[in-house]
Amino acid sequence: MNSKSTIAALTLLAMLSLTGCGRKLEGKYTNTGRLSGLIEMEFRDGKTVELDAPMVGHAVGEYKIEGDAVYLVIDGDEKTYTIDDNGCINTDWGKMCPVEKSGR
Repeated sequence: MNSKSTIAALTLLAMLSLTGCGRKLEGKYTNTGRLSGLIEMEFRDGKTVELDAPMVGHAVGEYKIEGDAVYLVIDGDEKTYTIDDNGCINTDWGKMCPVEKSGR
């Protein structure tokens, strides 16, 4: 195999492996907009989500991702939301986006 064929094969392999990767939620997410930062969700270990919100308090549940959808079950309440191209989640409380980690 010549070098051009090798590069083409490696590029194709990389593209195929990336298409197999689904979306991933990890870390803290908070709501944006008018009441920014009021609600927080933390996604851990690929299945656990913690929610902190006024009127709800602290709740722990589970989640799973299929394509652009995230399925949450918190206190027996099942919800389905979408994940946008920026990795934010469109929820009943507005858009929830990843909290930026500071460099401190």
